[in-house]
Amino acid sequence: MLKYCGTIGCLLAILSSSSCQNGCQGVHGQGRANDVRKGVGKKVVHTDSGQEMEIVTLGDVRAGNELLSFYVAYGWDSAILGFSVSTGVGPVRYFPIYGSTDRGIPSGVLTIFASKAEDEIWVCSSWKDNEILAYHRVGSETIVSGSGEMKSFDTPMPDYFSGRPLPFPALPKSAVKKATYNYQDEEL
Repeated sequence: MLKYCGTIGCLLAILSSSSCQNGCQGVHGQGRANDVRKGVGKKVVHTDSGQEMEIVTLGDVRAGNELLSFYVAYGWDSAILGFSVSTGVGPVRYFPIYGSTDRGIPSGVLTIFASKAEDEIWVCSSWKDNEILAYHRVGSETIVSGSGEMKSFDTPMPDYFSGRPLPFPALPKSAVKKATYNYQDEEL
């Protein structure tokens, strides 16, 4: 069990290992968990249409030459869980993973795995039936998510996102856990 009290509020999360139907079995329980508030950044930005959007940064992971920053973006009536990719050269690319039209993302545990060569990333969750949320090949302009294969966006909260359905590449048992973020949506 992990208990953390911060200036925003208290988070009480119970960590458990789960068996993934998509190939994660045997690797969910490895590594240490980080609280979502460790290194959290919160900022409010305005979209091109003038609407306010709050972005909460969950944490950063480095894979190869890419820095992946995981976030939840809140609009006035929606929320998106996603990650941005920066290489230090060129614009930041945004990849939405999960969208909601009720301004909420289900609470849970988000775990990021990388291949040993750090050229592939799997984003797994503790949500039932959604163990793998996204797959990204380092250097590519696309991800595979529950919405299918899609290209990157230039904003953390696009008006809509979808793609063509593809199966997730299997997560090998040799994958290395890069980070784990525990989050409670109602406290962000």
